Order: sequence, then structure tokens, then C-alpha cells
Amino acid sequence: MINLIKKRIDFAISFGLVSKVGIAIIGILTLGLLTRFLSIKEAAIFFLFLQAIKFFGVFLTFGYKNVIQKKIGILYKDQKNNLIRNVIKKVNILLLIKSLIIFVLFIFFWPKLNTTFFNGYFSYFNATLIFCIGLLRSIELLLSAYFRSKRDYLSGTILLGLPRDLLILVYVFISSTFYELTLHKIINFYFFVSLIIVSYFILQIYSKDFFEGKKTKLCSEEESYSALFFLALPMNIYLLSNIVYTTSDLWIIRYFLLDIDVALYAAATKLVALLILPLTIINYVIPSVIASSFKRGDLEILELVSRGSAFIVSLAAASIFIFFTFFDEKILEIIFGDGYQNASIYLNILVFGYFMSAFCGSPGVVLQMTGSHKILTFITLIIAIINVCLNIIFVQKFGAMGVAIVTSLSLFINNLIITILVYRRIQILTIPFVSISKIREFFKIIRAEI
Repeated sequence: MINLIKKRIDFAISFGLVSKVGIAIIGILTLGLLTRFLSIKEAAIFFLFLQAIKFFGVFLTFGYKNVIQKKIGILYKDQKNNLIRNVIKKVNILLLIKSLIIFVLFIFFWPKLNTTFFNGYFSYFNATLIFCIGLLRSIELLLSAYFRSKRDYLSGTILLGLPRDLLILVYVFISSTFYELTLHKIINFYFFVSLIIVSYFILQIYSKDFFEGKKTKLCSEEESYSALFFLALPMNIYLLSNIVYTTSDLWIIRYFLLDIDVALYAAATKLVALLILPLTIINYVIPSVIASSFKRGDLEILELVSRGSAFIVSLAAASIFIFFTFFDEKILEIIFGDGYQNASIYLNILVFGYFMSAFCGSPGVVLQMTGSHKILTFITLIIAIINVCLNIIFVQKFGAMGVAIVTSLSLFINNLIITILVYRRIQILTIPFVSISKIREFFKIIRAEI
């Protein structure tokens, strides 16, 4: 029985890692195809569309993803199905209320947003479609958290987005081959694929989980609307700060500069994200290891895991860093097409900040898993505000290059501050070590934990 459980967990983790790699690669391939068939204006709009979906997906969940993982994970272990239903119902109602409020505000300000950021390209119908896609993305995140909290890692990782992105890649390839490809067609297909995936998993929950066991009208104060709201609030502030911090650069470039600047800078950011892909993969595995080590008071193991993962991540990131440094223009031309090699200057600037993020390891994860999430939220919020202000100043003087410099430096400073904070609070480092024996010990611990 134990071996069977271990095999399932190993498979789930492996599938999750493959999904994350697949999403990154498929996303770049899809964008590479699109930039060959869309004009610069349409490519810039599509890059901004993806940023809008990412923002809505995080903003509308309001931290309820973390609430679901925490609450339902505990309730499922205790087999309290009636309380699970109460949590799900209340989260759904809270999500619906917030979505309606944000939708009304979004439509009210849409004429200004459309003119400022999308060159008047979209209609009110398109605005509704964009919001609905963002809402579906937020539901995907909540569904993924639900399935993972119930130890259904396969469904949880599928909802990370791999099937949708794969279908969109196939659609773009077929469409570009046999008939005219337009941005409106791509967005419509994006909506229908997202709707089908979300509908399938919602039906699965209702048919298998939601009607099992006896229902109850009782719920503890802990599962009340206000309790769930305030439990999600700190994480929502952190997630919102983080999404502003990581996506504001492109919106600022859109506001002050031209379509070509948006397209080139966006291409560079999509490519440089590969540099921290190893860190994203590691962060899928180590949080539970860090949390359990801290709970046991075993700081030696905690530091070993943190620094060991930083070593692996830095090694992979260094290889990508060197590859980008020597073949930057050629890579951009091959992936995105002729003209995009001019994005190499942004790529070379951004690669520094992203590499330093990889080198620092996962200090943010360590803070979250050791009960210091509030200070992490505060730091991220302050850095996000400073980053936006400096980007607005620098973009007017130095253009997109100024934004790239500010973004790269803020990534470095943010990770440096959090790394120092981790050391001051629990006396461990998260930067790599170079001892071969320590690396071997790190792998033994990871295998034992998962």
C-alpha cells in the first residue's frame, strides 16, 4: 500500500513538472507562430491580452486558492465532506460577488482602457469575452487547488493549463496553414477551449464529490463568509502585489511607447522566463519539505534543501544564461521571426535580474512555509510600488531599455532583501553551495520526502 501511494505521488510530481515545462515551451512556440502571421500591432495586442488574462486569473481568485488548499486539505483528511461542501459553496458565492463587481467596473472603464492599451481594437463584446476568459482562468486555479487538496494530483496538474495551450498551438498551426488567421478567431477559440475544460472538471466534482454523504445546514464560525474572506485577504494582497510587480512593465511600455516596443519587449520577457523555469519546477516540490523540516525544528535539513535546490536551479539557469548571451539575436529570429532580433538588448538586460532570482533560490517560499508570509507580503508590496514608479520615470527618459533596467534591478534587490531576511529570522542561507557531498545528501532527502 505504501509503495502504491509513493508511486502515485512520484507520478503526480513528475506529471506536474512535465506540465510546467510543457506549458512554457508550448506557450513560446504558439507565440512564435503567431508573430509570423500577425502584424506588429496585433502581436502587441495579443501579448497584452495574455497579460490581462494572467491578471484577472490571479485577481479574481482573491487568495481563495490557498484557502481551498489549506481548509479542504485538512477537512478531506478528516473526512468531513459536509464542511467541504460549505467551504466550496461559500468560496463560489464570494467569487461570484467579486466577479460581478469587477465586471461592472471593467465595462464602465472599458472605452478608456480600450483606447489607451488596445488601440481601440476590441468591442464591448470582446471586452466581455476577455473578462470571461480571465474568470475561467481563475476558476481553473481554484479547481486545481481543490483537486490537489484532495490528493488528486493528476487532475490538479492538468488544470495548470497544458491541454488548453496544446490545443491552441494545434489550432494556430492548422489555421495558419489552411485559412486566414485573425486575432479575434484566436481569442474566440481560447474562450471555448477554456470553457470546455472548466465545465468538464466542474461536472466531475458535482457528479463524484459534491453529492456524496449527508448534507448539513450547520457550519462552524471558522467556515463563515467573513472567516474565509479574511483568511484569503493577506494572500490576495501578496498575489496582487506580485502580479503588479511582474506585469506592470509591459503595460507601462504600452502607455508611453509604440506597438513595436511592446512586441519586442514582450518577446524578450517570454523568452527570458525560461531562465527561472528550473526555479518554478523546484518550487513545485520543496514547499512541503521545507514546512515539515521547520515544524520538526530541523533547520539543518531546511538549509540543505534550500541551498541544494538553489544549486540545481543556478546550474540550469547559468546554462540558459550563457546560451542567451551568445545566441540572443539568432534565438529571437528563429522563434519569433524576422525583426524580433532587435529585442536582444532587452533580453540581455533582463537576463541579469532573472539569473539573480535563480541564484538566490527560494527565499520567498521559505518565508511562506515558516510563518513569515505577512512580512513577505509587505516587502513585495513596497517593491511593487517602487518598481512601478521608477518604470514610469525611466520609460520617459530611456524608453523600453529603461524599463528593462529597472525591472532587472528590482528583481535582484527584491530577492537579495528576502534572502537576507530569511537569514536574519531563521539563520539559514538559500544561495547555492558547491559541496558534492551536500548535493548528494540533498537528493537523498528529496527522494525520501516525496
